Amino acid sequence: MNTLCERKRIVTGQSDSKFLLESVLEYVKNERANYGLMINGEWGSGKTYFWDNVLSPKIESINGKPLKTVYVSLYGVSTTEEISKRICYEVYASALKKKGHLKKLIDSKVGNALPELSKVILNFGGKQMGIDPIGSSSIDWDKLYSLKNKVLCFDDLERANLEVSEILGYINNFVEHDGVKTIIICNEKEVNSKVYSENNELKKLTATYLLNIEGKLGEKEDTKSRQSELKQSTNQIIDDTIQMLFSKSNDYKHIKEKLIGKTLLYSSNENDIINNIISINEHYKSYDYILTGSDIIIEIFQKSKTKNFRILIQAIDDFERIFQKLKSDYPVIDQGIVKSIFIFTLILSFEIKSGKLPNKELLEINSDLDFQQRIIMDKMDKKSSYITSLLSTYRGVHTESGIVFFQFVKELVVDGILNTEFFKVEIDKQVKDKERKEVPGYVKIIKQGYWELTNDDFNVAVADSYEAIKSGKMSIRFYFSGFIVFLKLMELELINEDITSLKELFINGLEKIVEKANIEDIETSFTRFGKPTNYEDDINEIKQKIIETRKKLEVKEDEHIANELLESLKNNIQEYYFAVDRKHWNKPLFEHLDMNDVARIILIKSNKDINLFANILFEHYKEMSEALKPDLPKLDELQAILINHVSEELAQNRNSLTVANLKEIVEVISIIKTANADSETPNP
Repeated sequence: MNTLCERKRIVTGQSDSKFLLESVLEYVKNERANYGLMINGEWGSGKTYFWDNVLSPKIESINGKPLKTVYVSLYGVSTTEEISKRICYEVYASALKKKGHLKKLIDSKVGNALPELSKVILNFGGKQMGIDPIGSSSIDWDKLYSLKNKVLCFDDLERANLEVSEILGYINNFVEHDGVKTIIICNEKEVNSKVYSENNELKKLTATYLLNIEGKLGEKEDTKSRQSELKQSTNQIIDDTIQMLFSKSNDYKHIKEKLIGKTLLYSSNENDIINNIISINEHYKSYDYILTGSDIIIEIFQKSKTKNFRILIQAIDDFERIFQKLKSDYPVIDQGIVKSIFIFTLILSFEIKSGKLPNKELLEINSDLDFQQRIIMDKMDKKSSYITSLLSTYRGVHTESGIVFFQFVKELVVDGILNTEFFKVEIDKQVKDKERKEVPGYVKIIKQGYWELTNDDFNVAVADSYEAIKSGKMSIRFYFSGFIVFLKLMELELINEDITSLKELFINGLEKIVEKANIEDIETSFTRFGKPTNYEDDINEIKQKIIETRKKLEVKEDEHIANELLESLKNNIQEYYFAVDRKHWNKPLFEHLDMNDVARIILIKSNKDINLFANILFEHYKEMSEALKPDLPKLDELQAILINHVSEELAQNRNSLTVANLKEIVEVISIIKTANADSETPNP
């Protein structure tokens, strides 16, 4: 029999995993240890992982003791009967846990989702005994299983929908009356918080009633400020009274003292757990990459200060999805790009999923351009922001290009969806940037931070920037932030410009972009922080000019796409179909084309191709979105040309299968026009 002193012994301080393992095994082996054991640790610290992968296997391999562990999550339980059911299911399931593909089905820990196979077994076995275990509410579940040579593990104590004291009282029966070795895994900080909040309204009523009798609540005051102070003071008095009345005789503390002989503090060895998490994913295509990047994972994990391994596991899963897509679409890709994605996926996961975004600034960003502009603006204005804090937190773990923002990664981390359209656009842009052998001067000035350059490098970069801006060689995406930066250089007298000449430089450059039809990159962003300046009207003028320029470039881009599609239609209609289906489904196909050119191509096609073209038209336009309506007049033109051709053929008695297929196209266009007319007719 244990002494009272032994039963109250608590292991405090930072216990490493080896000491914790030895303590648990010693407890399980000790026949005289008729008490429960508690493992206390923060949420997400890896307690459950440690149980599954270390403690449970070690307990079951103790020499001379054919022990089996029974793991029960208390997540969401609302009655002790529900706990009994879960124990029963797990006891029966444990016999199957080593059976290969059945293990995944049975080893689930998802709230109320109990092992389905165990239910089937119990249902079948129960009916053989003349009862229905699954449906019956009058069964004594505890009689359906034996805990001989079993070690019970209860997890998620703080997540149950049942009073903690009632759960511990229930568990105490196993320890005190049945002599079952029992381990409880929890976050005791959250347990205490839960206990304090249980029946809180009743506790407040009791405390208020007692304080009123004793005359300890404040009297009325006239001034609003005094009333506010009095309200705060009264709330504090009530909270203190609740603490005095209920904490000293707290059922939880009383039962815990009776039940728990040792409390072990789980403090994870981060490096070991991270390496274990990596190793269990050896079937991932990204495994070799993640393995070589383990130092990066450890550094980012430590810098995040989240101590949350669940977030890391999900981040690795997300990166695996991205990695598979990269290998499929970009078999040969610069490893710097992969590293940028890897780092950003990890950082974004910890920052978003740990709830560390007080202003949600990272969630507002939708492109790397926007992200980089915020960085430059903050640095120029010497402004402290979430973004500057982020850069400081993860200083040293990013690539030479700094932290690169990927919208497709953000959508995957936040919504669980891999947006393939964003993926392609952003990866293509990164590939193009990597192919550029030398960083342009305007990138050094506008994106990388002019203040970090040497005097000579600054002068060269400014000269290069002038040439790129004036000639329209600079991408339109840099013109707004570039104008803001050059305004700053003008104010610092680092360039010989006034506001008039500076505006003229940028406006002329934007016009050159349109002349050159530079449509490779027409992304724009107008992110700007800091106090208003004396040049607000000038900044808005440049902004409007950029918007106007972008619209012109979008038209040129559409014309370019239309001509590419026309060439594809001419050479291979199957390729035409794939291009429309995969890249341009929501774009008008004919707005910028001469329909006589389209008709000439159709008229010399095979019957098979003509029929396919009719199907493409029907699928593309059967649900006419606003974006596709510019094509309606063009479809009218095509229909008229084809009707005229069919009439001429029939007039010459040259009816054929080709004519019939052309009539099909005419009919499809009529259906499209009718459907569109019906959709625009207002309801009576």
